[in-house]
Amino acid sequence: MDALEFFSGIGGLHAALTQVQPESHILASFDINPNAYLVAKEINEYKADIWLLSPPCQPHTRQGMQKDCSDSRSDGFLHIVSLLGAISHIPQYLLLENVEGFEKSESRERLMTVLKERDYHVQEFILSPNQFGVPNQRDRYFLIARIRAFPEVENTLPRIHNCLRVIPGNKNCHYIEYKNGTAEMGTKESQELWNSMNANCAPLSSFLDNEVVLGKDITQYRVPRRVLEKSGRILDIVSPTDHYSCCFTKAYRKYQTGTGSVLQTEEPYQQAPICRDVDNLLKLGLRYFTSSEMKRLHGFPESFGFPDEVNENQRAKLVGNSLSVSVVAELLRYLFQ
Repeated sequence: MDALEFFSGIGGLHAALTQVQPESHILASFDINPNAYLVAKEINEYKADIWLLSPPCQPHTRQGMQKDCSDSRSDGFLHIVSLLGAISHIPQYLLLENVEGFEKSESRERLMTVLKERDYHVQEFILSPNQFGVPNQRDRYFLIARIRAFPEVENTLPRIHNCLRVIPGNKNCHYIEYKNGTAEMGTKESQELWNSMNANCAPLSSFLDNEVVLGKDITQYRVPRRVLEKSGRILDIVSPTDHYSCCFTKAYRKYQTGTGSVLQTEEPYQQAPICRDVDNLLKLGLRYFTSSEMKRLHGFPESFGFPDEVNENQRAKLVGNSLSVSVVAELLRYLFQ
């Protein structure tokens, strides 16, 4: 299986493909900037079997301006779409990952137009790692396409915005229906709901570094008092026994709202609602997740590492900006069936 990886980041798509097809070969990986300079002749010469894409999400995020195609950060992706419509040797398979919301974008419409012109069969999904036993919520949009038709999909399978919420026939994929109250993080009800909905997930303790690995370095992960004083009331606090955690982003540790959970380290672990008085929060021994723990929650293999010159904060930012290897691997298995 020969692949081209576009908007490669730290290599999450590559890691997923290698997990599913160990003999696969990444012919080339292109990050954001060079894509605008690719030409059809160059792409044709690769004769790739599959294209893997994770284009910039900023033009489509709910927190952003949602400028879509008019955002310059979409230029590279739109150029790749135009190349797909122009080349003579098209890939047999294609997989794309982006934020939830991409399914309603003009960028998606342009891609779908080309895929239809090239006679691809397409399926779209919104999936999260916690559907596959990983205690982390990261709802993302996925598109898979192939030349061969897919098996007929039951009309009864759950959908949102015409995107499937499960992978057909995948017994490892659990449908999780979000209920009223799950958005109210920090309440007793939300904690019980999340642990109940994620009953199929392993506890967070299965993904944590042991104390020997952390050693003296644990102090660098402690949530500072100044953060507790300023943002203690909005922190999403979890314990090693919990079966859920919030989506990590590239702003993790820099900002506190919606960027990821923090971990209690002092037993007995307090259950929600936790008193947000600073003195009580200090008793919890709150710390940030390490980049190694974040990698495990994202499904990266233990062998995946960073160069020594990349510091811990940079590693956390890169992982937070990556994707769920676990989810992509399950989709690739289905795509190749």
